[in-house]
Amino acid sequence: MAYGTFLHWIYYLAASKNISSQKSGKPNAALCFFLEISGLLKNKRVFLQHGVTKDNIKAYYFEVCKFSVFITATKREHEYVEHQYGYAGKNIVKLCGLCRFDNLHNYKSVYKPNQILLMPTWRDWIARPVSSSYKYDDVSDFTKTEYFKVYQSLIFNKRLQKLLQEYNMTLVFYPHKHMQKFLYHFNTDCKNIILADWHEYDVQKLLMESALLITDYSSVAFDFAYMKKPLLYYQFDLQKLRERHYQQGYFSYEKDGFGEICNTEEILLEKLEAYFKNSCTLTDVYKHRIEDFFTFYDNKNCERNFDAIKDLVNT
Repeated sequence: MAYGTFLHWIYYLAASKNISSQKSGKPNAALCFFLEISGLLKNKRVFLQHGVTKDNIKAYYFEVCKFSVFITATKREHEYVEHQYGYAGKNIVKLCGLCRFDNLHNYKSVYKPNQILLMPTWRDWIARPVSSSYKYDDVSDFTKTEYFKVYQSLIFNKRLQKLLQEYNMTLVFYPHKHMQKFLYHFNTDCKNIILADWHEYDVQKLLMESALLITDYSSVAFDFAYMKKPLLYYQFDLQKLRERHYQQGYFSYEKDGFGEICNTEEILLEKLEAYFKNSCTLTDVYKHRIEDFFTFYDNKNCERNFDAIKDLVNT
């Protein structure tokens, strides 16, 4: 069934339950939003999520979503969503774990000790530029943005390339789906660096395969930490992100993060080299943080989600 087609509309309007990992994903976002929020459409909506919520995302507030079920993965996330997002007392927010976590327990079957992953999240002001975007970047040309300059500099860095060659490591650079349209701007002459197109690479498989993750603010850090593997946060534009994209939530990278925070390319490479020297072994401080953060560590996340949906069906 093709997205946005007449058949899509028929199924959408006829369905009594709408179960999705996305808030959107409907035939027409604006019209469907009106039908749902106004109460004209009486379906029940289950939000499975596509990552652990850590920031203050107003688009997920009850008043603008009115989800029937909102799935969360951890106690802290559950409490934050319930109270900050306006779901308190409604028995809507469910602590079940994310369905996709179940498969992560099988990561050792595909693990590649010589592969690391560079997977930054997107930037709203670059991917969907408007007039106010120019306050943060020159979005008239992607190659003029700080995002491009920082990551192009990194993958072209001779020290990084030397480290990869010395330790026989491969770095896979996979930008967020919303930034993939800019991938062709990046280039490298290093055989140890792969520019990964989303048509050819699966996100979860890359996460499972890789020995270490370099990200910035992406929720894939939670998936990686769930597998108890080391990661680094490369955060060079946090102030921009907080002003334009995601507001601060309950999660503090300094106090709660699962890896070192790197604000410069030099610091990032220092930390990366240290991990290479100890075979990408997770340090105890982050191991303890991971174990304290996750409520469940089993392969019953799908089962708990199914039960939550079944309870909704029976009401």
